[in-house]
Amino acid sequence: MLETGLDLNVDLNEVGAMSKVGAYSYGIQTDVLDKVGVLIMVLDVNGNIVYFNRACERASGYKFREVRGKCLCELLVRKGDMKELTKLFNGILSGRFSEPVIYEYYWVSRTGEERLIAWSNVELSEDNGSELFIISTGIDVTDIKLKNQLLVQQSKMASMGEMIGMIAHQWRQPLNAIGLSVQDLKDAYEFGEIDRKYVEGFVDTAMEQVNYMANTISDFKNFYTPSKEKEPFDVKSITEEFVSMFINVFNRHSIDISVIAEQDTVLITEGYPNEFKQVVLNVINNSQDAIISKRANGTKARGLIEIHISNNESKDKIIISVRDNGGGIPEHIIEKIFEPYFTTKGKAGTGVGLYMSKTIIESNMGGSLTVRNHNGGAEVSISLDVGGV
Repeated sequence: MLETGLDLNVDLNEVGAMSKVGAYSYGIQTDVLDKVGVLIMVLDVNGNIVYFNRACERASGYKFREVRGKCLCELLVRKGDMKELTKLFNGILSGRFSEPVIYEYYWVSRTGEERLIAWSNVELSEDNGSELFIISTGIDVTDIKLKNQLLVQQSKMASMGEMIGMIAHQWRQPLNAIGLSVQDLKDAYEFGEIDRKYVEGFVDTAMEQVNYMANTISDFKNFYTPSKEKEPFDVKSITEEFVSMFINVFNRHSIDISVIAEQDTVLITEGYPNEFKQVVLNVINNSQDAIISKRANGTKARGLIEIHISNNESKDKIIISVRDNGGGIPEHIIEKIFEPYFTTKGKAGTGVGLYMSKTIIESNMGGSLTVRNHNGGAEVSISLDVGGV
């Protein structure tokens, strides 16, 4: 129930063809509203349903006569969403929001099916301000979310492929070291050189390499474990952490990579740290591919990827700029690179990495991700709110 303490008793069906909410000057012609495809409902200050169009009936499985006067939260809202929804409605009714408030929550239908609805909510009052209502218009975004989940899964599979390749590279050196030790063991046995000191040295060398390999697996496992809840994190520390994991990969391709933060930069944001790592990894992998592709066309210059971290002038945003010298993005496709399934890599690309990166930053973390060409390369900028301090 909404905690406003007011009560309201309105029946739109009894007001006539040109129905009104209370004594409103806002007219609602119900036969027209019943024909539109979007969900439309009106709630009173206690969260009770005052109006419910046909689209709402189809989505919920309830007729308007069955839900009229009943509390929305108790009837149709998933229990886990009730607290936040009540808080939101109270904020709308208190006049805290000057613009319509967009909010998604699950409806539980008569049959128990959960459908995700994106609502635009606005407060309306009578001319004299004596009665308040929330008018909500909504669309069912369940299928859209399912499509996004498919894209997320494809992105994860692509990332897993990259991970396996990186693990293989990280393991190559310790495996070679263990192989050489094993070969030396055979020679040492034939020449009678095996004694306690030799065995201890052999074990120490082998275990050092095995521990390195085990730590590599642990690092990658933690890297790909999704963050369940938003949490404060230091963008510079977390960026340096995963760059150090992959430094050998970039060295192998003659690419210098660095992380630079301006002095006195506020570095703490709130979000999903592992997802943030995957975004930056997607970006720097694209930079690496661009540099390698440029070399294939005859350029021999050493590759360069710089990650600059700074604040905006008011210090309420953290700006992470990833710059490279890979030749930039052709202007005729630069607007398309964040579209799902768009790729310039042919069969080697999935076209979901940058799309999911933009989704993670903008939809899940409330930031922005943009790209431009700059000084002979591409610059991808990630903007996040300062927070969680």
